[in-house]
Amino acid sequence: MSPEPVDVAFSFLVSGPDYSLRLPVDFGALPDLEVPIANGIGSRTFVFVPSQREPTLGTENSFVQELEGTEGRTVELWESNESPLQWWLRWSLANGAIHTHVREYDTMQMAETTAASVTIADRGPTTAPVLLLSPPLAYSVSRAPGYGEVAIFYSTVRGRSVALQRPSFLAEGTIMEAPPSLVDENTVLIAGAADDIEVKVTSPDDKASALDILEPVLESLANS
Repeated sequence: MSPEPVDVAFSFLVSGPDYSLRLPVDFGALPDLEVPIANGIGSRTFVFVPSQREPTLGTENSFVQELEGTEGRTVELWESNESPLQWWLRWSLANGAIHTHVREYDTMQMAETTAASVTIADRGPTTAPVLLLSPPLAYSVSRAPGYGEVAIFYSTVRGRSVALQRPSFLAEGTIMEAPPSLVDENTVLIAGAADDIEVKVTSPDDKASALDILEPVLESLANS
């Protein structure tokens, strides 16, 4: 008999409210978070990554300098070693880091502007942060493909994840299975949930096992 699911909580990286849901015990309590943010030139993705999953920027990039962020925070600036040229900004947190990028045509000035336009509400070691934006940065989530805000919970079991995206492309109560030819032998179930949220379960196991993950999520997902 499988262990009972456990309750976890999250909010998206910029917008509320807080949500709760139930996940299997092998899933981490902190999700990866992604959100598109407009900077007046284009939209750039901001990502929160928990410490245990954070990529190493120094592998393909070179450290440039430290920038002054809001509330005395230091923001690391890195430059890509290969073209196309882009810069990476990194905010270090106790439970992970926030990353974003600035493209060559944004210019270096936009890196400094970005660092000075993001305030981080750090909500403790067991809770993901929330970003507060100042102009020219602005929330740019829309229904255009690739412009949703996302929270992804990962399991310690290889290949298992639960992603929650807003807005949803499916009506609440709809469940679809991705064609096996598109998902590298994984089972991928996608469902429309409440609050215009879409839930995607990825599992290397069969459909029944994926449903064992999906159904408690759909039944328990609620805002607070």
